[in-house]
Amino acid sequence: MVQRSRHLYNASTDSSAAEVIQVISRAFDILRCFNSRTIRLGNREIAERCNLPRSTVSRLTLTLTNIGQLIYLPADQKYRVGPQALSLADALRDNAECAYPPGDRLHTSEHVTRP
Repeated sequence: MVQRSRHLYNASTDSSAAEVIQVISRAFDILRCFNSRTIRLGNREIAERCNLPRSTVSRLTLTLTNIGQLIYLPADQKYRVGPQALSLADALRDNAECAYPPGDRLHTSEHVTRP
């Protein structure tokens, strides 16, 4: 997985790219590691996927856990997506349904994906 935060930061020299807050971008990099095929990940796996130092991943996963974005599974020593991240996904889905009401030509499974 390409480290998105570094890509965003180095993408251009205009002011919008320079205003990317690296720690927030990295936190979203971590959340993007989780998908329907990969629901549990440890710090080592996340560090490899995001191309980040394990110490950075450890601090970020602790913070993401403390704010409900991740849940730590002590028996597995891994993380999974938490309730707060899922509520963001629900809000996104709900907004997409408002933008494309049922019956709308663009409202298809190809345009609106469900978890």
